[in-house]
This record gives sequence, C-alpha cells and structure tokens, in this order.
Amino acid sequence: MSDIRLDALAIAAHRDDIEITSGGLMIKFADLGYKTGALDFTRGEMGSNGDADMREREADAAASVMGLAIRENLGLPDADVEFSRENILKVVRVLRRYRPRLVILPNSEQRHPDHFHSHEIAREACYFAGLRKLDCEGEPFRPHKILFSTYYRDVEPSFV
Repeated sequence: MSDIRLDALAIAAHRDDIEITSGGLMIKFADLGYKTGALDFTRGEMGSNGDADMREREADAAASVMGLAIRENLGLPDADVEFSRENILKVVRVLRRYRPRLVILPNSEQRHPDHFHSHEIAREACYFAGLRKLDCEGEPFRPHKILFSTYYRDVEPSFV
C-alpha cells in the first residue's frame, strides 16, 4: 500500500486527455494544497502526432505543471482498450493504493472507443474497489465522489 493518499485522481484513456478535460481543475486543486494524481490507460502510441516516447515526456512535463503527486500508466494498447475484468482489476489496484476521495472519469458519451471503454472500466472499478470479498490485493475502498469530464460541447454540464 502506498503512503500517498490522494484527494483527487483523474483517469483517462490517453496521455493528454486529462490535460484537455481536467488540467485546469487539477492545477486549481494543487494550488489549494490538495494531493492530486493521474492515471492514463495507454501510452498513446497510436496518436497521429508523435510517438509513445514523446507523449511520455509531454505527460511528465504536464504532471509537473499540474502539480500532480503521482502519474501512472497502465500500458494498455492504444486504440484497443477493452472492457474486461482484468482491466477493471488493474484500476481497482490503483484506487485501493491511493484511496482518492474524488475520482474524475471520462463522460460516457464519447466518440473514441478507448474513451468510452475507459469510462466503463473506471466506473465499475470505483464500485468493485469497495467490495471486501473481491479477490484483489489492497484494502477495500470506494471514492466519496465521482465527476465526469467531457470533450464535447453538446453535453450539458452540471457545473463549469
């Protein structure tokens, strides 16, 4: 178990998704003294611009700008994030390790399949992480609050 306890954890499919959807919020939280983190599902190797190594350097620089306490990457294949029990348990382990009070997930209305599957995986992991009898390492834990971020203007936000 980690010594770091997060106040907020942003989760997304690709390196740069969190910066696009929640970067300002993560900066604001860090400025207010909250411990924040990010979990990327893929290395971004299928992106039209750059490659996985370049995206890693950019993600590290962005983590510094956002004031993140941690940034992890699950290493799932880009453009092939699958909704599976195995992937849910990978996220459960992260949630149990850092025990974030707030989790920020991609909204379910997504054009890119990786974004949609990341929403499904992370949402279910937030529930399963709290099950005492789940066969997965770490102490049971469930986030206090889940927020959904969006990429689209046609989604009606509950707050801005």
